[in-house]
Amino acid sequence: MEASHAELFQGILTASASDSTVQVLDCQTGTVSSTLSRESLSRERCVALLGSNGLVAAAQAHKAQLKFMSTRKAQQVSCRECSCPELLRGLAGTADGAYCAGGAAAGKCYVWDVASGALLRQWDAHYKAVTVLAFTDDGQLLITASEDAYVHVWRVARLVGVSPAERERPPEPLYSFSEHTLPVTGIAVGACGCAARVATAGLDRSCKLWSLVTGEMLASVSYPSAATAVAMDSSERELYVGGGDGTIYGANLLGGAPASRWGESDAVDDGLAAPTAEGIAFHGHTAAVTALVVTADGSLLVSASLDGAVRVWDVNGRQTMHRIEQHKGGVTNLLLLPPVSRSAVAKRARVAAPLRAFQRYVQAEPQPHVVVLRDNPHAAVLAGAGAGPDVWEMQSAGLAAAFDASVDAARIRLLRDAPAAAEGAAEAAAAPASDDLPAQLIAALADRDAWKAAAESLHAVGSELYHLKAT
Repeated sequence: MEASHAELFQGILTASASDSTVQVLDCQTGTVSSTLSRESLSRERCVALLGSNGLVAAAQAHKAQLKFMSTRKAQQVSCRECSCPELLRGLAGTADGAYCAGGAAAGKCYVWDVASGALLRQWDAHYKAVTVLAFTDDGQLLITASEDAYVHVWRVARLVGVSPAERERPPEPLYSFSEHTLPVTGIAVGACGCAARVATAGLDRSCKLWSLVTGEMLASVSYPSAATAVAMDSSERELYVGGGDGTIYGANLLGGAPASRWGESDAVDDGLAAPTAEGIAFHGHTAAVTALVVTADGSLLVSASLDGAVRVWDVNGRQTMHRIEQHKGGVTNLLLLPPVSRSAVAKRARVAAPLRAFQRYVQAEPQPHVVVLRDNPHAAVLAGAGAGPDVWEMQSAGLAAAFDASVDAARIRLLRDAPAAAEGAAEAAAAPASDDLPAQLIAALADRDAWKAAAESLHAVGSELYHLKAT
């Protein structure tokens, strides 16, 4: 039986660049559920969830370092911190926890494999500092924005599924959006994977809506103040934009493109939402809004601001449900955690989260012993693909095709350099199942249905990450 709404715990994670506290708040009660760290200072958009297992990464504000923590009570993290190639200005993780991407002040971007810590790719993505990164929910596309006012969309397969020689060449973005005229401050991605709509907010007082299918701009709305944050609900029906003056503007996208200019709203009481000709304006914050999130059912809007407050808004009632002030300074990061049952929250999981320190350099021949299993049966990524007698190589063309196809991917082929090893792989595919995990993996990858069955079986064991040494 599914848990009722009252039995579900909807947590929100908050962090600040003024104090060193990272906390989990209860969205329903407005109370602090747990404190994850008292030694982490992160600027805006520098904290990211790495999958649905509670793993959190936080880029530090004043040093080139990442800190790791878990939202699960008493769960230990095998790697608590590691050094970065440089100071990061933005951080994002895929929904399945396979990859973590970071952006730096010089415009360079980095992509790590979370399980192995391998730095898979680094490239000059922008001319100025990267301000925000976001993945689509299926992990196929990475979206980056910068102070240079550009927004780029990258194919993840072209970033990680390439040979060492191809890593030396800069990747080409799938799309480049140049309609903003000032730095981009926020990205909101819909829940339709590589077919979603994307909203971008900028200091040019505008929010723009894009299609990932065509690469075209669908709408552009101007606001009375700089747009500093943006969010959409999971159905891509409601759009919310946070302003530099503390106002949050809402618009319904079902009626077509929103008006090109937002009208000034009348002053209202603190914590109430005022209807305007174009939508709803939420008033209450006294400083710039830094982050916005919407719960899965779209009923609650949560906002963070430099005034130090986190507000939980009832969207239907158009009023503040909770005003939470737990940080000593401005709140810079706000993440919505996956809802879980309250009984599960009360349990203390002491199992250590598997994690390795992120590498600072791209290796010429990365370690080939990590296999990441994703929810999509075709999206299997063998970390550390490269050349060498003991390295499994996944062809970049096959991997790119698998990622580019949003429905029923093409077959992924697994090759080995030596012909004798290729013959052995064919024999292993035809042989019955045994205790030899490499042979079973090769057999499973030989055909899509077998791969699905193997993925489901491995997921049932309770982990999405499996370490496999080639022999």
